[in-house]
Amino acid sequence: MPQSLTYPALKIVLEYLELMKRFHITKRSSSLRRIEKLVPIRVKELSISESYLFLNDEQISIDTAPEMDFYLAGRQNYVCDKVTLGGPFTDITLPPDFKILTKELISQMRYFVTYLPVIDPRSFPLRKLFTQIEEPAHFDHPILQSVDELEIEDGYDGMLPFIDENITSKTVVFSSCDVPHDDVLKLIRNWEKNGKELGTTYKFDDYKAGSQMSTMCQLKKKLSEFKNKRYNGTTESPFLIIPIDNTTSCINVYSTGQTGEFETILKVEHAKQKR
Repeated sequence: MPQSLTYPALKIVLEYLELMKRFHITKRSSSLRRIEKLVPIRVKELSISESYLFLNDEQISIDTAPEMDFYLAGRQNYVCDKVTLGGPFTDITLPPDFKILTKELISQMRYFVTYLPVIDPRSFPLRKLFTQIEEPAHFDHPILQSVDELEIEDGYDGMLPFIDENITSKTVVFSSCDVPHDDVLKLIRNWEKNGKELGTTYKFDDYKAGSQMSTMCQLKKKLSEFKNKRYNGTTESPFLIIPIDNTTSCINVYSTGQTGEFETILKVEHAKQKR
């Protein structure tokens, strides 16, 4: 007669069992469910909206109380590389005893503090944070101050100089933010005169791409003396190379897309290339 699995062995089997099979098996056993909720769930990407849970490529309905209870309540062991919470039409109410361990938080259409109660404290400092920012006070949060890469959704007028002076993230992405090109030009002039840490990268969505009013067109016009004569038409080749005063660094200005006008990117790099 075969011996039953010990508790530690059962936990290991559940942890490494294919996820949908694991859910299918444990749904049929109340005693197994109690054990299974203590076992970590490891996925690359976790996304939760008002009615659905996405685990990697699997979509699971959670629009009823029993489904919410089974997949989320009492679970403090969701481990993922990236979690996405919220959306344009959702107002999520997550169980208070649900926790996620992650290094990347995507807070859609909301300031990220809304979801902090479900983020395991061991997640901090985050590698990347995507969040809506509506006012300068939002930048004061210590979690935002310690993140490696900050991606801002929407934003507010005049935020660029404030971010440059107060945010330590080496990579800042302005997503769905129509940052005035004059503000970008002032930022470049400030870096040119006062310097900026090597490796600093700012990325701007260029909503007027293809027109003379696009950010890249305006920068090329107003910084024409820094045009890269060796530009080869690839995204690895900068349009503009702007030396930083009294340093061996420069501000390289790139664009994505074959036309060069979809996303404008500023990078502080070693001055390896002559114009």
